[in-house]
Amino acid sequence: MPDLDQIKQAEQVHCRCRGECQSGGAEPARQRHAIPEPDRHFGDGSHDGGVDRHLAYDVLTNSLFDSRLHKTYGGKIVDEQYSPPGMAVPLATKDLRLALAEAERAAVPMPAASLVHDRLVGMAARGWEGLDWSALGLLAAADAGLNEGR
Repeated sequence: MPDLDQIKQAEQVHCRCRGECQSGGAEPARQRHAIPEPDRHFGDGSHDGGVDRHLAYDVLTNSLFDSRLHKTYGGKIVDEQYSPPGMAVPLATKDLRLALAEAERAAVPMPAASLVHDRLVGMAARGWEGLDWSALGLLAAADAGLNEGR
């Protein structure tokens, strides 16, 4: 459980980012929207805008996202532990494909499931079939240019 000082640190970073976002003006969009400069964060191994990833995980999973699912898969993402897989990409893709087919049959839209399915197909296209489906976090980071991927 995070201590009070850690929570205050996270809140200060959040407030600092909100202030930059609200300042508007003639600053470049990167500054206006508090998007971290890639070269400023890439070299030191952080890609979280200055917030310690473990601190953010602790704050979130001990408050709003206090479930076994969030703690398990959030922990895998934070620690970048995608292997061995609990649910490998091909199995997750198949399950979502079946769920989407049933949703279509029942005329029930599932836009989030469609999005996740497409992202899983993207992971397979990169050759990441042997990873856990939580490597969706790795795919998002790779697409954002924050790492070289596997």
